[in-house]
Amino acid sequence: MKLVVGLRGKKYSAILLLSATLYLFGGSLAFGDFEVPPIPDPNLKVTHAGIEIFNNQVPTPIVNGSELDGVNNNWDIHFIEPWDNPVAEGRAVFLLFRGTRSDGFENGDLPVENVNYSIETGSISGGTVFAAFSMPLLGDPDTPSGIYTLTVAEMPETKFVYEPDTDTFREDPYTASDYLEWILTWGGGVSPVAERTLTFEYVAGEASETFEECCSSVLFLPGLKGSVLKNGSDTLWPPSVWSDDVPQLALDEDGNSVNEVFVDGIVNTAYGVSIYEPFSDFVDGLVTEGAISEWLPFPYDWRFSPEDAVGNGVKTASGVQDIVAEVEDLAGQSQTGQVTIVAHSMGGLVGKALIKKLEEEGKDNLIDSFVMVGVPQLGTPQAAAALLHGDDEGLGYGFIARASEIRAVAQNMPGAYSLLPSPRYFEEVLAPVVTFSTLANFTEPWRNFWGTFINTYPDFSEFATGQGVARTEPLEDLLRVPEILRTDLVEEAEDFHVEYDAYEFPDHIRVVQVAGWGRPTVKEIEYVETHGFPSYKPQFTVEGDKTVVYPSAISSVENETYFFNLDLYRDSENRTSQHGDLLNTAPIQDFTTKVIKEDIVIETNLITSEKPQAVNIVDKLIVSTHSPVVLGAYDEFGNFTGIDPNQDLLADILSIKEDIPGSTFLYSAESQYIFVPKNGTYNFVYKGVGNGPTTVTVEEFSNEVVIPKSSYSDIPTTENTSATLVINATAPEEAVIELDIDGNGEIDEEVLADGTELTLEELIVLLKQKIQALDAKNKLKKNLLKKVDNIEKKIKKDKKKKAQKAVEVLGKKIYNKEMKRKIGSASAEEFLKLLEQIENAL
Repeated sequence: MKLVVGLRGKKYSAILLLSATLYLFGGSLAFGDFEVPPIPDPNLKVTHAGIEIFNNQVPTPIVNGSELDGVNNNWDIHFIEPWDNPVAEGRAVFLLFRGTRSDGFENGDLPVENVNYSIETGSISGGTVFAAFSMPLLGDPDTPSGIYTLTVAEMPETKFVYEPDTDTFREDPYTASDYLEWILTWGGGVSPVAERTLTFEYVAGEASETFEECCSSVLFLPGLKGSVLKNGSDTLWPPSVWSDDVPQLALDEDGNSVNEVFVDGIVNTAYGVSIYEPFSDFVDGLVTEGAISEWLPFPYDWRFSPEDAVGNGVKTASGVQDIVAEVEDLAGQSQTGQVTIVAHSMGGLVGKALIKKLEEEGKDNLIDSFVMVGVPQLGTPQAAAALLHGDDEGLGYGFIARASEIRAVAQNMPGAYSLLPSPRYFEEVLAPVVTFSTLANFTEPWRNFWGTFINTYPDFSEFATGQGVARTEPLEDLLRVPEILRTDLVEEAEDFHVEYDAYEFPDHIRVVQVAGWGRPTVKEIEYVETHGFPSYKPQFTVEGDKTVVYPSAISSVENETYFFNLDLYRDSENRTSQHGDLLNTAPIQDFTTKVIKEDIVIETNLITSEKPQAVNIVDKLIVSTHSPVVLGAYDEFGNFTGIDPNQDLLADILSIKEDIPGSTFLYSAESQYIFVPKNGTYNFVYKGVGNGPTTVTVEEFSNEVVIPKSSYSDIPTTENTSATLVINATAPEEAVIELDIDGNGEIDEEVLADGTELTLEELIVLLKQKIQALDAKNKLKKNLLKKVDNIEKKIKKDKKKKAQKAVEVLGKKIYNKEMKRKIGSASAEEFLKLLEQIENAL
C-alpha cells in the first residue's frame, strides 16, 4: 500500500489526529506496510509572562490571556535537548506568528510585520535564548484569539539564486527574509539548516494588573552630540543640510554661548536614521510591562563640561532643569524609591559628576545602579584626532559633516576637551598617543624635543597646546596641520579627570561597565609627509568600539566589567554595531534588562567578563586613499561600504554605509580607510572631489599589526576622475587600478603598484609594532623595544657593524628557549625573520 501525506490541509490534520490517538493510548499502529510513529518528546520550552509551554504536545496547549501575570514582549526560549552546535550571531532566527506551519497565516491573511508576525535574529550558544517579539502583546484585551506558532531555526550562510538570463546560479547571503519566505511558501524557498517549532492556542483575555514590586526607575544620560540643541525654532543640532547651523553652536573665549541655545530632548532620529529611538522604545517596553514605573531621558548641552549639567542645570525652552531635583522626583515615583542610571559615552562622565554631587548632599542613597556603556572614562585618542584635525568629528550614525567647521567650533567647547586622554590614561595604556615619522623633515624639531613618540601626559599636553615647540595656528580648512588647543581648557579637562578618574563610588551603588570591542579604533596619531607636505595618519587597534579604546571604558570597577564582542555581533540585516548605536543592540538591551531587574547576568559569546583576544579576529584588508577623493567598496554580493557615491559629494553632510559584513569605514582630514575581511574579492571605487595627487595604499591588518602590501603613489586626480581597483584577498598586491581621468566612462590608464620593498626604517617600525602587539608583560615588551631602539640609533649614526652586532644579539635573545616560552614560538619566528631582513638590508 502506498500512502501520500500532504504538508497542509486536512490530510496533515488527519495524521495529527491519528498521532494524537496513538499518543494517548501508547505504542504505534500499523496498517499494512505503513506505520505511524509516536509523537516525539518535547525539545523546546518557552516561558512568557509566568506561563510555560512545551512543543510536541497533544492536545495543543492553551494559553489564557487572563492567566498571564503581565503584558510584555519578553520570551525565554529553553532548549530541552541542546542545539546540535553553537549558532553565530545573526545566523539564528526566531519567529512568532498567528497561524500554523501547516496552514500558514490565520484566515489566509497577508503577513504584516508587528501585526500578525514578529521576527528576530540572534545567536544560540547555550541552553536558553531570549527574544523580544513586537506583535500585539498577549494579555492585552485587544490581542485576538487564535493559533500561534513560535519557531527557532538556524539559517545557512548563503543561498543560490537562479539567473534565467544567463542560465547560471549566483550566491547571495541568506537572511531572515528568506526564512520567512520559506515559511510562507510551505517549503518553497530555501530551507534552514535546522528548525524547532512550538504551537499553542491563545484565548484572548486581560492579564492581571497586579505585579510584584520590581525595579528602580531609569535615568538615561546620552552621549556627546546625543542631545538636540535649538535656537528658537531653529534646530542647530543635528544640523540641516546646506545650512550654517554648526557655526551657530560656537562658544566665545569666556565659555559663553554666542547664540541663545537650549536643549530640546535626546536625538532619537536624524536624517531618517534611528539614533536613540530603538533604545527609547526598549525602555518604554519596560514601563509597559510594569518592570519600572517610569524613565527619564535627560538631555544636556554637551558643549559644556560634564560638571556643568550637574552644577548649573540644563537650559530648556521652559526653564532651567535641575538634574538633582529630577532624580529626587524619579525616585519618589520609583517602585524601589531609587533610580538606576544608564549612561552612554560622555553621559557616563555626567553620571559620575551627578553621583558625586548626590553623595556630597547626602542623597546618594537615591541611586540603585549605574550602568556605563562605551564611556570614555579616561578619554580616548579619537578625541585628540578630532580636536587636532577634525577626524571623524561629524555626526556619526551613518553621516559625516564638514569637519573643518566642527573642528573650529570645538576649540572653545569644554565638553570636547573632557574626552581627551587623561593623565591616568597614559598610566594604563603603554602605546603612545602621538608618534613622529623619522622620514618627515617637518617633524625634526618635535623629535628633537620629545623624541619619536609621546606616551606621557605632560608631553601630550605640551604638544596639543603648541608649547615646547612653537607652531602657528593652521587655516580652518587645513585639517592635515594640527590645531593649537587652548591651554586653559586642557588644564580644566585634566582637573576634571584627576578628580573623577580615581573617584570611588559609594559601596551601596552597583556599578557596571561595558566596553565595546572588536572594531578598528584610533589609538595613535602619526605625523608623516604625504605628497611632500606635512600631514598625519591614524594608527588603529581592534580593541575598541570604533571610538573608545577598551581600557578607558572599564577603569572604574573590576568585579562588574563586561566586553561586547562587536566583531562577532550581527543584527537581523547582517550588520555590525559601533560606539554610537551600542544601546540599540539586542545583546546590550538584554544585558541592561538583567541589571535593572537585578537578575543574574548570563554571559554569552557576545557579552563576556573576559576580554576577547585580538588573535581571534579574522584578518582584515585596509584600503586607504590619501587625496581629494571619496572612497567606497563593493563585495561579491553587491553590499557597499564607504561614502555613498550616489549623492551630492560637495554637500555639507554626506551619507556613509557599512553594509559589507565585518567592514569598517573611517576617515581623517584628507584620508579615508575601509577595513574588510581578508577573504573573497572586492571592487574598490573612488571619485575625485578636487584637484591634486592621489595615493592609494593596501595593507593587511593582522593581530594588531599593519603589514604593507602595495601602494599606488601620486595618481593625478581632478573632480572628473574616477577609478576602480578589484582586489582578490589572496593576492592584494597584484591589483591594478583602472583610471578614468576625464570621467567619460572609458579607462584611460592602468596604474600598477609601486613595487617597492620595505625600507630599513619600515622594517624597524614593523618589528616595533609586532612587539607592542605581544600578549606579554609590559616589562618584557619595554625591554625588547629598548633593544630595537638601540639598533635604530646605531643605524642613524651609520654604525652598520655595531647595528649588525646588536641585531645578532637580539636574535640570540629571541631564539632562547625561555624567551620563546614567554612570547610564543610563532611570534619568535616572526621576529627572527624580520631581524634577518634588517640584517640583510644593512
